[in-house]
Amino acid sequence: MLKLLPAIALLSLAPAIASEQRNGIERLREVRAIYVADLAQTEKAKILRQEIISELARSNNIAVARTPAEADAVLALSIKHGSKNVDSTYEEFGQPGLKTNTKIVATQELVIRLNSRQNRTLWSAKFDLGNFADASETKSARALANKVGRTFQKAVEKDRKLHP
Repeated sequence: MLKLLPAIALLSLAPAIASEQRNGIERLREVRAIYVADLAQTEKAKILRQEIISELARSNNIAVARTPAEADAVLALSIKHGSKNVDSTYEEFGQPGLKTNTKIVATQELVIRLNSRQNRTLWSAKFDLGNFADASETKSARALANKVGRTFQKAVEKDRKLHP
């Protein structure tokens, strides 16, 4: 009889564990509150995070949580460094016709992922940081946050329409 007790206990816990796994957020439309994680410790990253929080807070669909524990999902930000080839044309003095020149340019992308508590990616997007270069860090962060917020809201609305 004593040998059966662990097996009985395990069998009685299995439905509870399965129920908890099913209660996790599986779709974007199920998210009610999100936490925006820190990007980095630079001033520009802090400004960007605050602007994204402000943009998302204006939404009627999603609440912004103060801690990850209060949230259904976490919005994680990261920077992806890369390069691309850029072609340019030029004309040599005294030589007819255009010539082509290629140079390699460094690129930076902001990669955003919304992950559930079970670490399932519910939504992701990439934004070219070169498109948001401005003289003012605050202005460029605000423009990028606006784009992130609009893209995220469209994704939420689309998911809710597809899966009412």
